Amino acid sequence: MRVKEKGYEMKVLFIPNEPSFLIMDEMIYHGLVEKFGRGGVIDYPFKPSFHGIGDRSPHSRLEFTDPDPVIYSESDILGMKDSFDLVVICSQRQKEISVIKEVTNQILSWNLKCPKVVVDGEDSAYGFPIPQEIHKDPRISLYFQRDYMEEYCTSHKIYPLHHATYGETPHRVDSNRPIDVSLSGIWESTFRKEVWDVLESMRGEGKYSIWLNNDRWGYPESEYLNRLRESNISLSTRGNSWDSHKYWRIPVYGCVLMSQRLPIVIENNFEHMKSGVFFDRPGEIPPLLEYLLGDENELRRIAEAGQELTLRHHTSISRIEYILNKLRENDLL
Repeated sequence: MRVKEKGYEMKVLFIPNEPSFLIMDEMIYHGLVEKFGRGGVIDYPFKPSFHGIGDRSPHSRLEFTDPDPVIYSESDILGMKDSFDLVVICSQRQKEISVIKEVTNQILSWNLKCPKVVVDGEDSAYGFPIPQEIHKDPRISLYFQRDYMEEYCTSHKIYPLHHATYGETPHRVDSNRPIDVSLSGIWESTFRKEVWDVLESMRGEGKYSIWLNNDRWGYPESEYLNRLRESNISLSTRGNSWDSHKYWRIPVYGCVLMSQRLPIVIENNFEHMKSGVFFDRPGEIPPLLEYLLGDENELRRIAEAGQELTLRHHTSISRIEYILNKLRENDLL
């Protein structure tokens, strides 16, 4: 089945990283299906969770129904290879780079005539290198990196691409919520622990309602989202990666995003005191909170602007449109 989008037909071969749940490949798959429909996207190897098969991760946001999924074999794909308009290869973790190299080489050996892009979703805040043999391969059209820093990305083929919101309903901005400030996340970095300590000290003073949780993955997802809905401000800090899915999720739930400034390149990023609030050191947090929580109109204005910017530029389908635009800019599509 070919799916027509705004007069242009596309059929996409999507290569997920591995069978387990990973936010990056689920987000990219969600955007592809939103853009081209279920029939326009083939996942190979078949990923059961994309089709509602097997145990669902509590962190999954896919709500697609697929009553009659098709599992394609290698011979099926080879027989269809001239019908694909785009191949998207998605990698998530440094430890799985060897796997993605193997799959990438397999796909590239088939000599598909369409553009082939790699989405590198590694947690690379600690300096994991871009796999040179992949992004420099002439058969790779473009390479998209989650933790993109200009000084390390000298190739014209490399572009930034981050997490995004997907599969979530925007929540009304309301500055009269019971939780003033929230922070959830395990202590993957010293900086996050320092931020935690500042907030814990403020909570001890009793002036503000502050919710803290450092067992993010052991805490029920539904409860975490309930706390977001109840928060006026929620913090996002670096963990294993500079880019965090919470960075894009917080504004959708009607909260003001407060984040450390990130050294990565983000197009259409939030602006300080306009659509988000930023700090360089944990010691800057208390006066910022005091100001924001003392002015309901300012709180609402920033939350509304942040949510509007997120829904306009930082959804899963926005990420797919960004990939397509970069291909067009390079005369590859």
